[in-house]
Amino acid sequence: MENTNEEFTMTELWLVKADWNKTYIGTIKRQTAEDGTPLLTGTADIDGVTIEAEGKSEEELTDKLDALCVEVLEKQNQKQ
Repeated sequence: MENTNEEFTMTELWLVKADWNKTYIGTIKRQTAEDGTPLLTGTADIDGVTIEAEGKSEEELTDKLDALCVEVLEKQNQKQ
């Protein structure tokens, strides 16, 4: 959630994880789709790679961001 006024901006932070030893901090924005359903958008930087996902619930968004995090880390490990 991002609230802005003249003095400050507040951003909601989100934990993105590949496993219990690899966690990253991302941000989410909460919006409402045209049909009235909630829409969450999350982004995170995974070792220099920006990931982004959308979901209709916190659980769906978490699953997508965690899966993308694992993919990025696996591709980085394959390059080494």
